[in-house]
Amino acid sequence: MNKIKSVIVFLLVFVVPFMFFPFFQNLVQINIVYILAFGALLLVIISFLQLLISKKLIVQTSPLDIPVILFLSAVSLSFFTTATNKMQALLDPSFGLLMLISLGILYYYMRASHASPLRVFSLSGFVISSLLIVLSLEPTKGIGAIPLDLLLFIGFTFMYSLGSLVRSFSSKEDVPKVVHICTLIIISLSLIISSIAFSKQGALFPSFSLSFKAASQIVKTLLTFLFGLGMDNYSFVFTQVKDIAYN
Repeated sequence: MNKIKSVIVFLLVFVVPFMFFPFFQNLVQINIVYILAFGALLLVIISFLQLLISKKLIVQTSPLDIPVILFLSAVSLSFFTTATNKMQALLDPSFGLLMLISLGILYYYMRASHASPLRVFSLSGFVISSLLIVLSLEPTKGIGAIPLDLLLFIGFTFMYSLGSLVRSFSSKEDVPKVVHICTLIIISLSLIISSIAFSKQGALFPSFSLSFKAASQIVKTLLTFLFGLGMDNYSFVFTQVKDIAYN
């Protein structure tokens, strides 16, 4: 059963970065929430079956568990106390409660797994980079909008691939150096393409003053001061405080 859990963890970690890919956002992103939730539930069920068979409860702890538990607790309290649209707050593909709890469960099993999550993320980054290059060659569709999350993830993949290439010269590895070089070239091209596309989008971020006005709404009441405004209420609050000239 441990091997089954390792395979599930590998597949889930591989799938997570695809939520940043614009081509899959409308078609697949909401499905990723269900995939993560189903995978997390499956991991819990397998662990429960192991508990019934072995009659031993083994819990591996880490100092990082405390902030993760506190964060999930705060999000859950915010969901039940201040979120106005419970369904939206539950199923939001970016920061919904279901997504965050599933990621929390995945974090625990990923930490207990012997597989390196960075390698899995880098594999996802390579696949996404290859898809970006292929789509950029399509004149009719193109790569679409490039979110900042995707750009940062490709940058992370680039740094990891660069580090892997440097390590390959200083240590003996089974993977040939030419593979590292080709991988780095593909990811570099993808990073350049996505950076150019992102710069042409003219991404507009709220000013500091508007963001401060929106954040200051939290301290107006004791309930919102303790639990926030809810996971799905930022756009509502920002609409109230933004200037007329801001579009």
